[in-house]
Amino acid sequence: MRRIFFAFVSLTFLSLLPPALAQGTAFDFQGQLDVNGSKANGNYDMVFTLFNTNANGVVIAGPLTNSATAVSNGLFSVTLDFGSSVFTGNSLWLDISVSPSGSNTFVELTPRQTILPTPYAIYSANAAKATVAASAASISASNINGTVSAAQLPGTVLTNGAISVNLAGTFSGNGSGLTGVNGAVPWQIVSGTNVQAASNTGYMLTNNSPVTVVLPLSPNPGDIVRISCPGGSGWKVVENAGQTILNNIEFQFNWTPKFNLNLDDAAQSADGSKVVGSDPSGEILTSTNFGATWTIQAGAPSETWVGVASSADGTKLVAVAYLAGIYTSTNSGVTWVDETNAPTPGWTGVASSADGAKLAAAGFDEDGSGAIYTSTNSGMTWVEHADTVDEGDEWQSIVSSADGTKLAALSFYNNSQSGYIYTSTNSGVTWVEQSNAPNANWVSIASSADGTKLAAIGNNLVYTSTDSGVTWVNRPVTPFGYYDSIASSAGGMRLVIAASVDGQIVTSKDGGISWAVQQNAPSTNAGGESLDWYLVYSSADGTKLLALIPPSQGGGITVTVPTGNLTGEPNSAVELQYVGNGRFMPISYTGGITGL
Repeated sequence: MRRIFFAFVSLTFLSLLPPALAQGTAFDFQGQLDVNGSKANGNYDMVFTLFNTNANGVVIAGPLTNSATAVSNGLFSVTLDFGSSVFTGNSLWLDISVSPSGSNTFVELTPRQTILPTPYAIYSANAAKATVAASAASISASNINGTVSAAQLPGTVLTNGAISVNLAGTFSGNGSGLTGVNGAVPWQIVSGTNVQAASNTGYMLTNNSPVTVVLPLSPNPGDIVRISCPGGSGWKVVENAGQTILNNIEFQFNWTPKFNLNLDDAAQSADGSKVVGSDPSGEILTSTNFGATWTIQAGAPSETWVGVASSADGTKLVAVAYLAGIYTSTNSGVTWVDETNAPTPGWTGVASSADGAKLAAAGFDEDGSGAIYTSTNSGMTWVEHADTVDEGDEWQSIVSSADGTKLAALSFYNNSQSGYIYTSTNSGVTWVEQSNAPNANWVSIASSADGTKLAAIGNNLVYTSTDSGVTWVNRPVTPFGYYDSIASSAGGMRLVIAASVDGQIVTSKDGGISWAVQQNAPSTNAGGESLDWYLVYSSADGTKLLALIPPSQGGGITVTVPTGNLTGEPNSAVELQYVGNGRFMPISYTGGITGL
């Protein structure tokens, strides 16, 4: 057997392509092959394999077979291409086996040959695409492919989405370029008399004349507008079409007296624009502009009216007459129908559901016993509930939830004793005496739209309930007064009460926890006599109010004026937040805020 050995005269690795970004991965291998001490000539099959060690080890790439490689005077040259992925900077050894061409008698040559730095030019050309960023000393960012993990970045780098980050140092600027940052509200100085507000911006008004601030046209929920007026002549906020300001501030309302009217009861539509009233002469009057002007309804019968109620839209009305009957209207009071199936006790009050279908009336029968009747078909038929209500009660007032299922009624006294409060949760079919309610000479009760929040006046004290009358809390009013009437917004948080002796009208924005005297409400009539308010009414949002002067003082009413604007006095400020659906909500304020 011939002994074949391999001797290197030279070992050179050359790139087959010129140095450029697009260079390939093949290289030339040149060597000298000796056979039994003589330089080989002829064709030989050669196999090339890369290992990770100089003996045994793991195959990294190959084998590559070069068949019929020409050898002349011992010299040969082959082109090898193991690809770029094998040259990662680790040490490699080339294993070579040879066989005379076609004989398949391969002999492995020893030792394996170490891969010298020249082939690593392939790896160097690919260093711009380093597989481990830490192995590249300096790489252009534009040449980095793949994902660099946050762990491979320096600790001082702030990444998008980082949490619990504390930044130190000094930051300057007014923040005018920031958007979508909660709490970032830069301020602008407004020296003119008009400004179109932008979202998340504060406006300091410095003009000596009143300044008009127009709300943002296209705000996003959560956007903020701030207004500050450190002097000057005040300001007003103007809404764009489809916008409104929710009123949860204890405003000082603007009031307009109407001393030429003499009403003994009234009712409002939900928005307060439509008002119906009865006067002692037997007439029914209506208004479609918040009580600014009134029309005597000639189609209404002349009766001794003691109570009126209205549907939410103001089209369906009901009126009860003392020892007479019940009349209804479906066209805002233009024409009336005598409900002949209705009883004729001494009515004291009537209530209506929002749709005008469910009605409840309270009073006393001819024998003097208390009586409550209900109707579920807009007054066409009536059912008496004498069996579930103490007949000794002299009913003073009755109220209904918007759907007509929850009712509440109170009596001034019961068999010469203090009165009680009764509630029903099934449209008056059954009633429960609320034993936790204090015994008092009750005179007035009001209900929220859902019937859960009640407010009542008895013995000149105000009590509220948030569980449909099961429990009650005394709400002291400062200053103390002889309060005779109470009304509630649909939400039950905005309350208004009227005093019958000292001429005060007092409002609350928080369900009776705190109270504010309406300083702008008139306190004397046309003759200079101190007014004794005895009935008050409220729109669903609690901003359109109406109060009556008793006929004994010549009669008259006062109504809040719906300006459509939020206004502020000098040295006042307000913060408004957009809550969606065209609504802005005041979330803080200071100073005198007037208007609606």
